[in-house]
Amino acid sequence: MEAPDEAAHSGSLKDKIQAIERFDSLIVGAIRKQMDKLCDYKIMALSDHATPLSLRTHTNDPVPVAIYDSRNMNKTDNAFSEACAKDSGICIDPGWKLMEYFLGT
Repeated sequence: MEAPDEAAHSGSLKDKIQAIERFDSLIVGAIRKQMDKLCDYKIMALSDHATPLSLRTHTNDPVPVAIYDSRNMNKTDNAFSEACAKDSGICIDPGWKLMEYFLGT
């Protein structure tokens, strides 16, 4: 999804929030609605890089990861932000181990 990244490049918090909310409702919401009808599932969402509003450029900072498991909704926190990710104490490094973590949770 490119819109939040472009909004961050322009430094617009309002546009970045709007882009993320639109993606959540139009894409993630639609997928979840259909998946909930079919079976148990897990889904993971993350960005390929950080683009802090303050810097307006890509950085190599860690990115937040959202994992949703339809079998155990208690495992997920509704907050999804860089600050919440940092506060979680979870850091998957090196990044290629993320899939192992996802499949094991």
